[in-house]
Parts: sequence; structure tokens; C-alpha cells
Amino acid sequence: EMCIRDSYYILDPSNSLDCAKCPTGCSKCAIDSSSGSPIFACTECSEGYYPDTGSCKKCDPACKACTGSTNALCTATNSCNDGYYSSAATTCSPCDVSCKKCTVGN
Repeated sequence: EMCIRDSYYILDPSNSLDCAKCPTGCSKCAIDSSSGSPIFACTECSEGYYPDTGSCKKCDPACKACTGSTNALCTATNSCNDGYYSSAATTCSPCDVSCKKCTVGN
């Protein structure tokens, strides 16, 4: 009872081919109708998003991957987007405005 591709979920439990696309940011999601009213949940987030109570929220623009909403919650030192550098273990800080990539602030 799975939809063929990730980022889709079964819309109707009685028909496993009736699938709908997960919301933006969810790479895997599911809907549970066992309690009578459907409850939707993201079960895995796409890169650039982090899990937050059944949904996926966008990371800070500095981070490629993160565990929360600020630039201090990037997941690794190499997870900064262009225009940012690793200023601490999990923090991405902006490069000088004249640089697209940098290893320190300027």
C-alpha cells in the first residue's frame, strides 16, 4: 500500500493507486485515517528543510541542511550555501558582499 514514488502519499486508503503529492519540503509523507478524521504528516524532509511537528519548514537561507530555523542550526560545516561560510561547527555566516564563495568572512 505505497505510492510508486517518494514525495507522494496515498489519498484514499481503499485505493493504493490514488496518490497525491506531498507538500513542498516533504520527501516522504503519509495520511492516517484510522481515527476517523485524516491526519497528515511529513515523515521525511527534503534537503533544505527540517522536521517540525509533522511538517517540514525551510532552513535559513545560509544552510543547505539544518535542524532548525536559524543559521546556527546548520547540520555540518560543509552545509553552507553559496555566499556563506562555516564560522563555527554548525553556523553559516555571510561572506563579504563581493564574494560568491569564501572560507572566511572576506
